[in-house]
Amino acid sequence: MTYTLAQYSKIEKNPLRKGILIGLAMEGLIADLFSWRSINAMSETGTRYDSVPTPTFIPLDGTITESTVDGHQINHSVYRLAMHMDIPVPLEDMTDDLITKPSAIQSKLALKGAAFKINDTFINGDQAVDANSFDGINKLVGNMGTLQTNQPVGGFLDLTGTYTSANAQLFLNGLHVAMHHTEGHLPTASFTNEQGLLMLEQILRRENMFGVNYDWADSALKVDDPRASMNTASTKPAFSYRNVPFFDLKYQNDQVTQIIGITYTEDGSSADGSRFFFVKESPDDLEGIQADPLQIRPIGLLEAKDNYRFRMTWSLGLALWGPRAIVKYDGFKVA
Repeated sequence: MTYTLAQYSKIEKNPLRKGILIGLAMEGLIADLFSWRSINAMSETGTRYDSVPTPTFIPLDGTITESTVDGHQINHSVYRLAMHMDIPVPLEDMTDDLITKPSAIQSKLALKGAAFKINDTFINGDQAVDANSFDGINKLVGNMGTLQTNQPVGGFLDLTGTYTSANAQLFLNGLHVAMHHTEGHLPTASFTNEQGLLMLEQILRRENMFGVNYDWADSALKVDDPRASMNTASTKPAFSYRNVPFFDLKYQNDQVTQIIGITYTEDGSSADGSRFFFVKESPDDLEGIQADPLQIRPIGLLEAKDNYRFRMTWSLGLALWGPRAIVKYDGFKVA
């Protein structure tokens, strides 16, 4: 079964678990934007085909030739996200004068932390750095075809100096090529940082571009999608361009370091580059998978301390099936 967090919350009967799902959908862009397919296992094997067989025209009595293509076997795994929250018993039990129990406050903070961690891993996850987490799209796109990584024509482009229409058009041309190289030429979403979004919006405004729609949440989501009525994270893009929502993934858990930075070194240039990512989310392209859904469970009293323990867990990962599901656009300076 494949559901978004908002859809899971609609069918969940347990009030605590329902609140957890809604809470993460409110805070976590990636957790909310992607549908999560339950695989009931720790890994899944599939096949990716990068080409198709080609039939030929023959005369009425001609010989029919055989044509097949070989696929690439792919294995995707899920990885365990977990943490404990320990609440002293007096604080939890003797809080009649408090509106909210400490466990509820800590659970809400834990959901925020999980949301930031998933957002960060979605972009920057690297099993060479942390073997216990999944590879993010920056690592995945590096193993894809050369067309899936794009730069402005002419080399590294500095957009921070005196504004010129020529530089703006070079940037837009590269952006359009990156979008075009996404499966179906229409990405599900784009991710960058606040500096990139502000620069793109400035260019669209100064170049008098059409197609900037600030009502994506109303126009692009399906009518029966519960995310629209819940006003969750994915319904709040900075703006949409060419009917693609653009998001700022903001910060890592330290709330200081940007998830997508402005200090990348591209093609030997000075270390001040930025990036846009485009993804196509579908069961045939890029999808979220899980062995078990997000949950926070009461564990009980600790043996050594007079604390209640609560445990948050989620086994999740990314499954990349399509050869054009991810595109990276880099080689430019926006700040």
